[in-house]
Amino acid sequence: MEVLEARFGDVSSYLQRASLNGHLPENRGTEKGIFAPSQTSFIYSGFQTLIDEGIIDVRKYFLDAGSGYGTVCFVASDLDLRAIGIECDLELVTSSIELGEDLVRVGALKNNPPRFIQGDFSEDSNYYDAGIDFSEIGTFFNYFSNPNGIASKIARDSPEGVIFVYYNLGVPAEFEGLKSLGSMDVLHHRISMTFKPHNEQDDAHLYCNFATSSFQVFQK
Repeated sequence: MEVLEARFGDVSSYLQRASLNGHLPENRGTEKGIFAPSQTSFIYSGFQTLIDEGIIDVRKYFLDAGSGYGTVCFVASDLDLRAIGIECDLELVTSSIELGEDLVRVGALKNNPPRFIQGDFSEDSNYYDAGIDFSEIGTFFNYFSNPNGIASKIARDSPEGVIFVYYNLGVPAEFEGLKSLGSMDVLHHRISMTFKPHNEQDDAHLYCNFATSSFQVFQK
């Protein structure tokens, strides 16, 4: 991935400029769900609040289930979390690794860079191959892409007290085996997204009327 010429003071600024210059992957369907990047400013403010309130445990691993090209993990790393991203799409994982190297190179990411795993987040072997155990992860995150898959695995395999943060894109959810700790509104907007479904040529559209996106917080 081409490194942008100018140095930017933080991760959010660099990602925004990279997106405007067409350096980042576009919205599309993947084998397991939909890829659409999160908006860094709302991720920053939401995570900082959850850290300040002691809901996100900074001593434990943070996992973005369906990490795309790494936006959420870069924000989490910038907030001193031990961030790991797992993504089934090889192209997106490759982009994540290259973008992380760029962020470190230009000085935008000064903390420990996140790690990225290519694979299905429901399979234990992917965590073992990365040298971690699923039970070591203290906080999970998912952005509106197959949340039931990771939620059911948390309910089944995680220890008590683990946190699941679901960015719901205006569609609240409930997950069996997890209790709700409440929600935090992060954005009020009209959602209109165009993406290319996995292995299809025609674009598809995701549209909702004015919606309030929220971080819904659940606990095992």
